[in-house]
Amino acid sequence: MKDDKRMEDNIHDTLMALPALIESGLTFKKHEVVMGPEARCDLHFIDSLGRDLYVEVKQEAGDQAVGQILKYRVAKGPSSSARYMVAAPVFERYTIEILESLGIEHCLLQEDNVEEVLVKTLIEELKNKNIAKAAEMFGAI
Repeated sequence: MKDDKRMEDNIHDTLMALPALIESGLTFKKHEVVMGPEARCDLHFIDSLGRDLYVEVKQEAGDQAVGQILKYRVAKGPSSSARYMVAAPVFERYTIEILESLGIEHCLLQEDNVEEVLVKTLIEELKNKNIAKAAEMFGAI
């Protein structure tokens, strides 16, 4: 269990530093966002259209992740234009289908994408002369 927590923390750190692993154009906003009583979402991003994206991270996503992300959506209310997603390197059988049927997004995290996205993101930051951001990203990975 302790190793699961450490693995999830590593995923959090990576996604905060490289939101493009989830989707191009995301901006990281906050870690451990309070969504309601006893409801705390792992990561909060803003997408390229200015919408909130709340992401629940799991080492292996299953029924628990589905329940958690549903709780966040209910806490925000039906009028919210926010998006909700479960991100994990492994999804239990039928979890993706359940999420899709509920209108909740998923992201299958693949380790081999990390290096490619890191290089592309660093090059983009350097092209934009954002040396401080590039150095921060390089230090985070």
